[in-house]
Order: sequence, then C-alpha cells, then structure tokens
Amino acid sequence: AGKGYLTYQRKGRVSVYHPLITKDAYFEQTAVDYSKIWGKGVLKRMAAALIKENELSKNDIQDLKDYLDELDSMGH
Repeated sequence: AGKGYLTYQRKGRVSVYHPLITKDAYFEQTAVDYSKIWGKGVLKRMAAALIKENELSKNDIQDLKDYLDELDSMGH
C-alpha cells in the first residue's frame, strides 16, 4: 500500500494492516523525504519549532547534541 510502509490482508469485509518497516526506519525515511521536499534547512527549523513549543525536553536536546557530536567525530 502506498510507499511500501504497510501491507494489508482482507478478512471478509475488513482490511487488516501490518507495517512492513520499523517505526525507526519510517522516521528516518520521513526525515529524508522532508529534507528533499523542503530543503536542507527544514530539520533545523523543525527542531527549533519543537523546542519553541516545548515539545523537546532538555534531555531530548542533550541527546540530539550528543548525537550530532558523534556524527561530527565520525566525519559526517
């Protein structure tokens, strides 16, 4: 169905849907798709909006910083 994220099985008049990929894989692909559609600055703007609306905790922000530092140390 759609982009290959779900499959379904008909059971009588009901369709039962099942994921084909993990939640993490879905989020990774969605982030890449948004970046392609809206441009490279979209992730920065998205993070800023989440921080502004208090959707990211201090721990979330620290985790993000740590992850970015890790990527930087790997040469990304």
